[in-house]
Amino acid sequence: MNDRQPDKQPNLLFIYADQHRADVLGCAGNDTVVTPHLDRLATEGVRFDQTWTESPICQPARASLLTGRYPNDHGVLGNFAGDCQPEWDTFPRRLQQADYTTASIGKTHFASWPMMVEPGTPAPTAEWIGSFGFDHVVEDGSGHQEALTSVHTAERRAFSSGVRFLNTVGFSRSARLTLIAGTFSASASNVSLPN
Repeated sequence: MNDRQPDKQPNLLFIYADQHRADVLGCAGNDTVVTPHLDRLATEGVRFDQTWTESPICQPARASLLTGRYPNDHGVLGNFAGDCQPEWDTFPRRLQQADYTTASIGKTHFASWPMMVEPGTPAPTAEWIGSFGFDHVVEDGSGHQEALTSVHTAERRAFSSGVRFLNTVGFSRSARLTLIAGTFSASASNVSLPN
């Protein structure tokens, strides 16, 4: 562990939204979409507007975000074309080593499941996803109420112990999460999002 005081560490929130162009945000000057919560996060935090993805495909891009490595280095070259490996050096594990409490909420897509596996193969477990460096895991599909409860439980534990909180959120078409800067809160509901 290090000598940094938890109250001096910034809160970190990474939001991964598949197929979300950088200019489809109100804070990016888009007048068509309404994104007040994302705009508030961008105003009160840091928004990186000169970045790009290492792959336009979900699974390789997420493996690159997880590891900081190019797809040709980690070997996940397409969706359902390889799995992330728990022994990889990952940024969530590095954050744990820096006294952060970490959480993954949403779709990780670290594995080729449900495609490219034998029928009946169970989904990756929270324990397996946690092995990449997450203290708390709520994988997409485990239910929105359970996700909301887990977010609030993890937040209370992290802040009551003075530890800062990393949260990654993957969006799916069946869940809408509302994120508010400062203290993190979330609401989720079964809604049909527009195409």
